[in-house]
Amino acid sequence: MVLEGRSTPRACYPYGVARIACSPAVWGPDLRFEDLLDHAADLGYVGVEANQAAIEAFGRERDRARLRALLEERHLKLVAAPVVGLFYERDERAAELEALRRAADFLADVNEGAMIVFRTATHPGRRDMVVGQPPLLPLTPDRVGRLADTLNQLCDRCKGYGLTGVVQNRVGSYLETPEEYREVVERTEPDLVGLAPDLGHWAYAGGDVDTLVREWRDRLVYPRLKGFDQAVFDKQAEERLGFRSFVEAGGFTPLGEGTLELEGALLRLERVDYAGWLCVELEPLSPAAADPRANTLASREYLRARLHW
Repeated sequence: MVLEGRSTPRACYPYGVARIACSPAVWGPDLRFEDLLDHAADLGYVGVEANQAAIEAFGRERDRARLRALLEERHLKLVAAPVVGLFYERDERAAELEALRRAADFLADVNEGAMIVFRTATHPGRRDMVVGQPPLLPLTPDRVGRLADTLNQLCDRCKGYGLTGVVQNRVGSYLETPEEYREVVERTEPDLVGLAPDLGHWAYAGGDVDTLVREWRDRLVYPRLKGFDQAVFDKQAEERLGFRSFVEAGGFTPLGEGTLELEGALLRLERVDYAGWLCVELEPLSPAAADPRANTLASREYLRARLHW
C-alpha cells in the first residue's frame, strides 16, 4: 500500500535530528502492520513499535526477511516490542520467559539493538475508580522486591539477544504511581534496566514530568509521549468518574493539546545529548482514535515546530 501524497522518502525530509517512533496503539488491532509502516513513514516518523499482531504476522523466518525489506524501503527502524506480565509471581515465570523468548527472537532478527518494553499487567479492580483517588491493591514489600529482581533478570536476558530491556509505567498496573515506579526502579540495576516512562500516564498518577526527566535522565532510553488535559481530569474527579471515562473524554491528547508542559522536560534531554528514542503513543479509546492519521501527524508536527525534532 502506498499512500497518496508520498513523494519523498523520510531520509530526504529537511528536518533536524529525529529519533521519533510511532506506536500502533491508536490505529486499533485491525490495521495491517504493513499499512502502519506506510502511515508512519508518510507522516515523518523514523521508527515504529511492534505489537503482538506484528510478532505473530512476521513470526516465521521468511516473513521476518520480508519485514526487514519493508522497513528498509520506508527508511524505518523497528524500535521496540512489548512483553506484559506480572513479574512478581513465581508461578508465572515460565510463561513470562516464553513471552520474552518469542518477542526477543523476533526483534533481534529484525533489528539487533532494539528494545523490549516490560509492562506489568493491569488489574481490573485496581484503577477504574474515581479519578484522582489512589489505586487499590498495592504490592506487598516482598512482591515489590521480586518484581525488581525479575526485571533485572529479564533485562539481563535481553542483553544476550543484543537488545535493551526497558520498563514502563501504566495506569491500572502495579507500576502506576511515581512512588511505585521509583521503588522498583531504584531496586534495579542501571546498566541492565532502562526506563520508558509514559509521560501522560505519569501525569495522571500525580507525577511531575520535569522532575522525572531531571532525576532519571541518565536512565531514560524510550520516553513515551502523549498530551494530558488537567481540565478533563478535574471534571472527571468532580463527577466521580473513572479512568476509562477520563480517556474517552479526551483526557489524553495528541501532543500540543491539553495542559501538559513537555517542552522544558524534552529540552532538558536535548541539552545532555540524548541518544535514545522517543515514542508517540495515542490511546485507542480516546477521541484521537476517530482519526488516528491526523492526530498522529499533529503530534509529529508539534515535535518539529516546537523542538525541531
